[in-house]
Amino acid sequence: TGGGVYDELDLESAIDWNGELVFTAFTPASGLEVWTSDGTPAGTQLLVDVYPGAPFSFPFAYALVGNQLVFAAESAGTGTELWRADAAGNLTQLTDIQPGTMDSFNAVFQGFQKMGAVLLFAAGPVGNKELWITDGTVAGTTQFLDLDLSGSSEPRDLTAIGAGALLLSADTADFSRELMVVTAAATKQVLEIEPTVASPGANPDDVVAIGNQRVFLSAEVGGAGREPVLYEPGVGYTLLGDLEPGSWPSNPAEFTRFGVGSAERILFVAETQAFGRELWISDGGATAPQLVADLFPGPIGSGPRDLIELDGRVLFVAHSQTLGYEVWSTDGTAAGTNVLADIWPGIGSSEPYDFIRWGDKVVFTTFPGGDSRLWVTDGTPAGTKVLGAAFGLTEQQNPFVVGDKLYFAAASPGFGRELWETDGTAPNTMQLADAWPGINDSEPVGLGAIGDTLLFYARAGHFDRSLWVTNGTPAGTMEIADINVWPSVVPGSAAVSDGILYFRAEDSLGFELWRSDGTPAGTYRLTDLRAGSFGSYPNSFVAVAGGVFFVADSDTWGVELFRSDGTVAGTGIACDVNPGPDSGAPSDLVWVDGQLAFAATTPLTGRELFVGNLGRAHVAVLDSAGTFVLNSTPPVLGASVTLEASGITPGLVSVLAWSLPVTTPSDVLMLPGSANWLDLGNAQLAGVFAASAWSTSVALPPAAGLVGLVVNVQAFELPGASLPAHASNGLALTLGF
Repeated sequence: TGGGVYDELDLESAIDWNGELVFTAFTPASGLEVWTSDGTPAGTQLLVDVYPGAPFSFPFAYALVGNQLVFAAESAGTGTELWRADAAGNLTQLTDIQPGTMDSFNAVFQGFQKMGAVLLFAAGPVGNKELWITDGTVAGTTQFLDLDLSGSSEPRDLTAIGAGALLLSADTADFSRELMVVTAAATKQVLEIEPTVASPGANPDDVVAIGNQRVFLSAEVGGAGREPVLYEPGVGYTLLGDLEPGSWPSNPAEFTRFGVGSAERILFVAETQAFGRELWISDGGATAPQLVADLFPGPIGSGPRDLIELDGRVLFVAHSQTLGYEVWSTDGTAAGTNVLADIWPGIGSSEPYDFIRWGDKVVFTTFPGGDSRLWVTDGTPAGTKVLGAAFGLTEQQNPFVVGDKLYFAAASPGFGRELWETDGTAPNTMQLADAWPGINDSEPVGLGAIGDTLLFYARAGHFDRSLWVTNGTPAGTMEIADINVWPSVVPGSAAVSDGILYFRAEDSLGFELWRSDGTPAGTYRLTDLRAGSFGSYPNSFVAVAGGVFFVADSDTWGVELFRSDGTVAGTGIACDVNPGPDSGAPSDLVWVDGQLAFAATTPLTGRELFVGNLGRAHVAVLDSAGTFVLNSTPPVLGASVTLEASGITPGLVSVLAWSLPVTTPSDVLMLPGSANWLDLGNAQLAGVFAASAWSTSVALPPAAGLVGLVVNVQAFELPGASLPAHASNGLALTLGF
C-alpha cells in the first residue's frame, strides 16, 4: 500500500471473492474491519465498517452464499453475530441469536460448512448451541436442527459428505458425544455404536455387507466387550448377542450368508471361554446366536476359518482332536456338520486356503508335505478331488476364475511356476506363457477380469512384477506395462469397474493408483497423492458403478478415503474423515444400500462406523403434489441423464427447467395445487414439449469439480401462452458417479 496504513493484517480467514481478496485489517480510523483488494494500492479499500469508527468488530470466518459475503462480527450493542455484505459495501445483520452484547458465536463455532446453496454453522444463545443454516437472507437464517432437545448439543467438526449430507459430532441427551449424519432434509442419523461417555470408540472390524440392506460387524459395545453387531441403513445398530457375558470379548469374524428367503442365516466364527473359537449361527434378528457345533471340545476350539457358501451349505477349515486342519461342511446344525475330506490323513494338516467359487464348485489350495496343490469340490466327499496332479503339475497356487475358465500358477517339467488355464478337462488344460523362460518362476497372480480377459502380474526375467493380459490363448497372453505391480492377493488389492482395472503399482513416483483397460495405451498412473518417490500406497478398493473408492496416504489429507472414475480429473479425495493432515485411517470398506460404510477414527469419536453417499449420483423426489409426474435417471457425470414426464393435460405445452436448489417451494406464478421448487430468478429453460408424455436426455460433462452439485429440476404445464402454470413434482439431482 506504500503508506504503512495497515498496522495489523489477518489473512487467516481471507478468501477469494470474484477475483478480489477479502481479509481483515486494522487502521486507527476504522479499527479491525473487513477489507478487499484486487492486488493494487488503488484497489485495496475498506469494504464495510461493521462497528463504526475506531472500535473493533473483529470480523472472521468469511464465506460466500451466491455472490454475497457472509461473516461473523460484532458491533455496537451486539455480541458476535452473523452479517452479510455485497460488493457495493451494503451491510445487513442476519442474526441476533443472543440479544445484547453476549456472543452467539463462541468456541463451538468452527466456521461455515457449505451444503448445496446454503451454509450450516454452530451457534446459539448461552446453553443452547445448535446447528443453524443461512441462505444469505434474514428470513433464511434460522436454527436448522435441535440435535439435543434437552440442552446444548455443541456441534463441532462439520464435514460435508457430498452436497446433501453433513457429518458432525454433537452432545446428546444422555451426556455422550456422538457422531451424526445430517441431511439437507433436516434429518439426523446417529452413527455412534458405543454409547459410553468419553468412549475410545467401538473399533468396528470384520465389516461385511450382506445383501443390500444389512452390514454385520464386530464392535466393542458398552460392557459387552467385542460382540456381533448388525447395522441397517435407516434403522441403526442391533447387538445380536453377548456370546461371552460381561466385558470378555467373543471377537466375532467371517460373517457369511447362506440359505434364501426365510431360511437365510448368518454363520460366523466367535470364541468363548467355555468352547474356544467355534462356529456360530444367527438369523440376523431377535433370536440370540447359537453355537453350531463344538468340533474341538473344551476351551481351545477348532479354529474355523475361510468360510465360503456353496449350494446351501458353508465350507470352512477347522481342526479336531483326531484331525488336523481340513475342509469341513455344514448346514448350520451340529448333525449336518462333518469333515469333507481328510486330505492329510490323521492329525496331520493339509492346511487348505485360498477358497474361490468356480461355477457350481469351489476351488481351494492345500499344502501337504510342502507341495501346494489345487483341489475342486462340489460340496460332497465323492466330489472332492485334486485338480492338477493328473496333468503332471506341481506347486499349483493362486487360482483365479474368469467365466468358466480357471487360471492358476503351476510348475511342470522344464518350467518354473507359470500361468496355466483349465476348464477341468485334460484337453483344455494348457500352459499359456513362459514369462520367465526356463525353470525360473514368474509367479503369476490374477488381478481382475475385464469381460473374458484376465489381467495379472508376473515376473518376466526380473524381480519386478509387470502387468500382463490374456484372453485364454498363448497368442493372446502378453505383457502390456513394464511397471512394478504391488504383490498381493488380499481382497481389495485391486478392483474392476466399468471395464477398467484399478490397482497399485510403482514407477519413479512410488506406489500410486494405476488403471488399465487391458491395452498398453489404456494403462497409466492416475495420481501422485504423495510427492516424490514415497508413494501413497492405495488399498482397500471397492468397485461401484462409475468407479472405485479406495484408501491412500497423502501429504494433504493423511490416510483417508479417495475415489476415482478412471480419469486423472476424476480422481481425488472422497471424504477427509479426520480433517487436515491427520489420518482417519479408513478400513473395512463395504457398499450397502447405495452408500459406503467403513471404519475410521477421529479424536472426538474414537474408531467408529461411518456411512455416507460420498459423491454418488442421486435423485431425490422433493414432493408428490404435482399435477403430473417427472422422473429422472441418476445424473452420472460423463454420461447422459434422462428425464421423463407423463400425465400432462392433452393439448397443452409443457416446459422443463432447472436451477440451483431452494430450501422451500413457493406458489409464485403457480396455479392452485402446484408448487415451484425453482429459483425463478436464475432458472434455465431445458426444453419445450407438445406431447402429453415425453422423454429427453442431457449429456453431463465428466467434470470432477461438479461432484456433489445439487440441481433442482421441474416441469411446468402452460394452460395459456405464458405463466401461471401447473407443475410436476420437483426433483433434486445430485451430480456424481
